[in-house]
Amino acid sequence: MDDERLSTDERLDQLAQVLRYHEETKHHFFRYARALGYLDWANQPDPFRRFEGAPLVPLPVLKPDEAPRSPLYEDLYRDGAVATQPVSLRTISRFMEYALALSAWKQVGSTRWALRSNPSSGNLHPTEGYLLLSRVPGFPTAAGLYHYASKEHGLELRAEYVAEIFSRLMNPFPRDAFLLGLTSIHWREAWKYGERAFRYCQHDAGHAIGTARIAAATLGWRMLVLGDMADDTLDTLLGLNRLEDFKGAEREHPDCIAVVWPAGTRAEDTTGARVTLPLSLDPDVVQREVQLVKNLAHPLVVTVYWYVKLSKKKIGVVLELMKCSLHDVIHAKNESALTIAMKLHIAKQMIGSLQFLHGKRVIHRDVKPA
Repeated sequence: MDDERLSTDERLDQLAQVLRYHEETKHHFFRYARALGYLDWANQPDPFRRFEGAPLVPLPVLKPDEAPRSPLYEDLYRDGAVATQPVSLRTISRFMEYALALSAWKQVGSTRWALRSNPSSGNLHPTEGYLLLSRVPGFPTAAGLYHYASKEHGLELRAEYVAEIFSRLMNPFPRDAFLLGLTSIHWREAWKYGERAFRYCQHDAGHAIGTARIAAATLGWRMLVLGDMADDTLDTLLGLNRLEDFKGAEREHPDCIAVVWPAGTRAEDTTGARVTLPLSLDPDVVQREVQLVKNLAHPLVVTVYWYVKLSKKKIGVVLELMKCSLHDVIHAKNESALTIAMKLHIAKQMIGSLQFLHGKRVIHRDVKPA
């Protein structure tokens, strides 16, 4: 449902549901979140999805030294260092390989399982990938919606698009752009993690966004996640609302959709402003973060004073000088020499700093004792 059509009470009710889910499924200091306590091996989810009757377009399995080759990692962060590749069967293959493909197989006894390019909670891989492509050189099929079959490293044609309709869909985006859709099969995580499954599916969707952005960068492409799209819209766009296609199988939940395009084409938003999404930190973003953090005066939080712009791409953050760290204390004393009282003291300090931050309505991504 469109958020603009929701009343204030409906918005508050939705927010209450989110907060209630967070509270009821979180871990606690003295116990884990609720769980079954065992794995139902008889009902283990299938980690590979295929759509019966959907034509499969095999993608070429490229060797590491075959074109397009991966650039040096540091070149991904330098403007113009990576040559822009055209969108073709081979570059799409390399993109999907680095983003969502199988990377290795492991085996212990008769048990065999796959690893993938995108990390996953418990290696359960709830994330599925879709591409909305125009006619691509080397593809035997027309423009349409494709599902990525990771085990086969191929694209299943789910729906063909009339050229005129597809052109209208892609008109706001740069030339040669295509769309990447990500969905989650919640049961794959719920089988192990129970009611916390939604958390892990969101986590893994973030992993997939990260690997896809790196994959795009290796080809000189750019990627931008399209926000503010309703689930119903994504359902329709990715064919997830075709209930007959999921009879006897787990439904998929729409996570997000992103536009990917060769960097040589100009990307503009509706205002005409240039759209960029650098892999490195934007100095303006860092400045805003520093301005926020520098006002958090507390004896248990390291003080941030300011930042210095060293060059166009490099910044330095001026922090409070600490004479030693917890790491130094542990290694000086030997971790086994830390008494229970000392460990509780450290934990109490961390909890106190978190209470202070939460009281200032600051949510953190990373917590570590310094």
